Amino acid sequence: ANLTMRSMEDEGFPPDLVSYGTVLQAYAFQGKGKEALALYEEMERIKLEPNPAALKGCIMACEKAGMWKKALEIYDSLKRTENHLIPDKVTYNSLIACSSKLKEWRKALNLLGDMKAFGIKPDHYSYNSAISACVRGKKIKKVNTLLGQMKNDGCRPDIITYSNIIQCFADSKQWKKAVEILQEIIDSDDIEPDDICYNGAINACAKCGEWEIAEDLVNQMTKRNVRLSEYTYNSLINAYAKKGKWEKSISVLEKMKEGGVEFGERTLSVTLLACERAEKWEKCLELIEMAEREDIGLNTFSFNYAISACIKAQKLNVVGQILKKMEEKCIKFNTMT
Repeated sequence: ANLTMRSMEDEGFPPDLVSYGTVLQAYAFQGKGKEALALYEEMERIKLEPNPAALKGCIMACEKAGMWKKALEIYDSLKRTENHLIPDKVTYNSLIACSSKLKEWRKALNLLGDMKAFGIKPDHYSYNSAISACVRGKKIKKVNTLLGQMKNDGCRPDIITYSNIIQCFADSKQWKKAVEILQEIIDSDDIEPDDICYNGAINACAKCGEWEIAEDLVNQMTKRNVRLSEYTYNSLINAYAKKGKWEKSISVLEKMKEGGVEFGERTLSVTLLACERAEKWEKCLELIEMAEREDIGLNTFSFNYAISACIKAQKLNVVGQILKKMEEKCIKFNTMT
């Protein structure tokens, strides 16, 4: 499209606003942010004011190319000029998505407000991106407000909305709220909870040591044929670890091995943590030996938990052996070590 436009220019037909808009839309489709930005700046140099298509093309190209800050700068620059161009819904959605990725929740809410001020009704994409921005900014009250606004505007929350909100409650350790939202999805007629929603709720329970609730949710996933991943099992083990339920943690690890679920150092670390809290130093050593046999990576935290368990049991000679092993494996010591 750009070559065609340049050919027209060579033949004495200077490109017009439609030509620029068409090329920018093509760049948006291809995710060519730098090229789109250069063309948009060319329009500014020749005093050709952008139309909605040109603006949308440039903003969307920048979003797809990860040039989120630049997309927002273009919008802010436009607002400072006398150009009365009003972006369309797709452009606003792209801008709100950029704000979310930059964790700029205030900007996302301002853009949502601008949409409404111009009489543009936000849709699922608008609200979901704004909610995501507030989740990333850990603004729980704002998330609840947006959910209410979304429902009032006639936009039914979808699976993306719910998964974002559950994650928000997980981050803030509000396990009851997370489980309530999950139950709301289960009770709905048109939405099926996926592994992301379940994992978020299980993670919320794990952070608060609510292992029985977490266990029940994992059982629900099995009954509903929802995929259990390493993340699911890690969260469950973490819930057990919070309460020192080392036998249950080991049991989950064995279940993962039997079921062919691949796991790595994160799974080993949370299992070692469970054993450390129960002061099961011998089990810690067994886990480290198993990891070495099966070529599973071990990190500093893994060894630290084993060291802590040995210190609690006053097995200082074993501590020395673990430290030597860390040195041999070039595992860095940290302040906890």
